[in-house]
Amino acid sequence: MNDRIKELSKQLAAEISMLEGVDSQIETLNEVRFALHEVSPMKHHPVDWVYWEKSLNVEANEYNPNAVAPPEMELLKRSIIEDGYTMPIVAYSDDGTIKIVDGFHRRQSERNNPEISNSTFGRVPLTQIRKEQAGTGDRMASTIRHNRARGVHNIELMSNIVAELVEMGKGDAWICKHIGMSADELLRLKQITGLRHFSKTNLFLKVGRLKATKKIRTKWYSSMKKQVIKQVWVRWDEWEDFKNGMWRKTPKSEESEFLNLAIEFTGDWVRYGEAMKEVVFEWPRTMLNSLTNNSINQRAFVGHCACCFKHSLPEYITRMAWMKLTDKQRFDADAIAQKVIDNWKELYKNRMQLKIPFPDYD
Repeated sequence: MNDRIKELSKQLAAEISMLEGVDSQIETLNEVRFALHEVSPMKHHPVDWVYWEKSLNVEANEYNPNAVAPPEMELLKRSIIEDGYTMPIVAYSDDGTIKIVDGFHRRQSERNNPEISNSTFGRVPLTQIRKEQAGTGDRMASTIRHNRARGVHNIELMSNIVAELVEMGKGDAWICKHIGMSADELLRLKQITGLRHFSKTNLFLKVGRLKATKKIRTKWYSSMKKQVIKQVWVRWDEWEDFKNGMWRKTPKSEESEFLNLAIEFTGDWVRYGEAMKEVVFEWPRTMLNSLTNNSINQRAFVGHCACCFKHSLPEYITRMAWMKLTDKQRFDADAIAQKVIDNWKELYKNRMQLKIPFPDYD
């Protein structure tokens, strides 16, 4: 290292240490770091410049597809308390407003925990997203990439983002490339939001460009809810639950292991709910037969299917596990199951109105 630069660095550090007030020192360090970042050969990487911003100046985005369960949130807070902040929050600035691209829960930990807030003087570590990625679509894609890279995302919120990107005019190729998902994954998310037919036809154009505004879409779905779903009968040997062994009997020697797995899985409403959201589209014939049949306990049925789909658990094992859950665990599981069922029925009504076969196979 150049001796002159080393000496100047020491002088600068001494000057900063003599500044009055923590805020003054932090702001000065932020400016110095930015000046160094501007001449850095690594400036094309956002993490090259990390600065401390007052958390009150940092706002959440409106589309984050990552939901953190209470136990994991507590673990995050404990991690920050014990280990400190080891990962900056990714943000972007627009007309003086700082919005989060990734790291909402790291910011919430500081806001809701006095111990963390005191240790950071009410600030959070930030880095800025690349300027060429500041557009809304690019930021949405970046948020999803960050979450998927960590293996955490909320399917429903991701589906909403896909719908927004489609409305922006982003094509399938752009979405797949920038979010990092396969064509099959994109198709599944479009199914959840009722957008699957975008990739095959222009039917929405025939009904007044319903994708053009949220206001029109809201009126459309409101009219759908007034429709009555009629029972659709599907032959039992076409049901995916039957084909995947949901009604089988397991050897006594395996029941204990299966039961413990079922109790753990059904007791975690986040994982249980994600499996429910997947199975209603992965098992289309089963759902068409059962979710149009209002005489059965549909919440229980979707839960049984989710357990079989995710862990090959037979139906009677899931029922045994249900009896072991707390009232709160049952309430949470029922709530997410009802939401999944309501979403499926809304999509079903939508497709029937447009006279699109349900399910339709490629």
